[in-house]
Amino acid sequence: MSTHLRVIPLLFLSILPIGVARATAVPIIQGYYYRGPGVSLIEPCGFKKGYWIGKAGSAARLLFDQYDALTRRDFEKVYVSLHGDFRDLRPSDGVPKEYAGVLKVTGVLAVRAPHDGDCK
Repeated sequence: MSTHLRVIPLLFLSILPIGVARATAVPIIQGYYYRGPGVSLIEPCGFKKGYWIGKAGSAARLLFDQYDALTRRDFEKVYVSLHGDFRDLRPSDGVPKEYAGVLKVTGVLAVRAPHDGDCK
């Protein structure tokens, strides 16, 4: 009988219509963000390399606007908490190869001045 109980949920999931949202955990990305002419970079906590922030989308625009409102000069470090999707660099990105990849921001949770111990 326990075998049938395991099969029923799988069958149920397989008949859900396309477009039905399923609850999934969305990772929170935290780290230091810098922005200036030709640069839009996040150094996520615990990562050795920075990620380029893609410019597309309303969430990226919100990040840029909040950064500009908080800082007084280019390349000033801020602490951010975001939702986003990481991907590898593509030649078409036009991003310098020293970056680990690209982060497409899908949500902005916080943009603030950095504090000691943010990434510990």
